[in-house]
Amino acid sequence: MRELDFAYVGLGVHEEVVYSVAAELGYYADEGVNVAIRDGVRWDDERLRQAAVVGLGRTLLIRLLAGTPWTMLCVNTERPLFWFMARREFGDVSELRGRRVAMHPRLVAPGTFARIVLRGRGLDPDADIEAVEMFPGDYGEHVRMLKSGELDAAVIGSTRSPQQLEAEEGLRLLLFFGDELQIPTTGVAVDPTVLALDDPRVEGLVRANLRALAAMLDDPALGAQHVGRLLAGADEATARAFYDRYVGSRFKADGQADAEVVSSALPLVAEELRIITGRVVEAPPADEIYRSDLTAAWTP
Repeated sequence: MRELDFAYVGLGVHEEVVYSVAAELGYYADEGVNVAIRDGVRWDDERLRQAAVVGLGRTLLIRLLAGTPWTMLCVNTERPLFWFMARREFGDVSELRGRRVAMHPRLVAPGTFARIVLRGRGLDPDADIEAVEMFPGDYGEHVRMLKSGELDAAVIGSTRSPQQLEAEEGLRLLLFFGDELQIPTTGVAVDPTVLALDDPRVEGLVRANLRALAAMLDDPALGAQHVGRLLAGADEATARAFYDRYVGSRFKADGQADAEVVSSALPLVAEELRIITGRVVEAPPADEIYRSDLTAAWTP
């Protein structure tokens, strides 16, 4: 069988933990799929279309902005694993008014989500803060600039535990995105004009993804082991605490998008994109974006 590229578009537990489990336990091989995990962070949209993709946020934005028919076939979680971290003197998001806040670029999914979260807390991201657009990497530069005082707060992803950052770097956790905004963010997405939904490689990839979700949710020690490999500097206790707080309780065994979550989130994203781009952005019906065919057909 021909190789299938499976691309991640960000680093950290959020994107990497499920395929880490699937690869180590041999689930791709069991399905007869030669899956090649690729770094698609810097790929342009056309190159991305040739692969299956972990990042449901990025593919959703491409669909809404460019009309590319990205289709989400499996959902790992609807709780974005990003955090607003701040210098210790700040105790609430409301205190960031007029402050320098590092965020992903506006048209990168976590950047769009961060803007929605700020609006939900009563802050206009274009007027009430000084937004500093930074690409994430491992967030090491964000942490350095927070500690030096060059930044007051920053959006940090799941390459570090927020509890680690509090204990080891003297920072303060202001909020967890997943408590403020629910939207499918990682899983399996394809452009069906390039990779057909009934392509055996696509079907096998989804089944392997579901097996990996079930395996790590049924076995917290396994999940924590993989989390520990992805969190920089995490010891066993830190990895297990992160797993319990953000993975075991917030990832989904069935791989299906929650209809109520989607119906609430899509209008928020479309409206934020309208504000950013200055043009009307229409969201297609949710059942055209999030398909449950393959997940519903899977049985353990």
